[in-house]
Amino acid sequence: MKIGEFVENGNWVWPQEWRVKFPMIAQLQSIDLEPLKDDQLMWRCNDGQLRNFSVRQAYNDLSNVDDKIIDVTIPRTSKGAFDQIKSLAE
Repeated sequence: MKIGEFVENGNWVWPQEWRVKFPMIAQLQSIDLEPLKDDQLMWRCNDGQLRNFSVRQAYNDLSNVDDKIIDVTIPRTSKGAFDQIKSLAE
């Protein structure tokens, strides 16, 4: 399948079963295909900018790279658990 198969005169033409299963596709904006222009794969970043797609950018946008990971061991006693929670609170 190609995108051009689903566009007529700049309007989307979806199979009926797709419209039933995915009703939100009826809300997609119309597109203007330019057959002589090369295709581009673009990515909208978290900051709203539209850029050429890269796995690195997608990974950075989709992962929480700023989250801190606390290395803890699993305590074997309730006193150990209390001590560990207490040390994290300090």
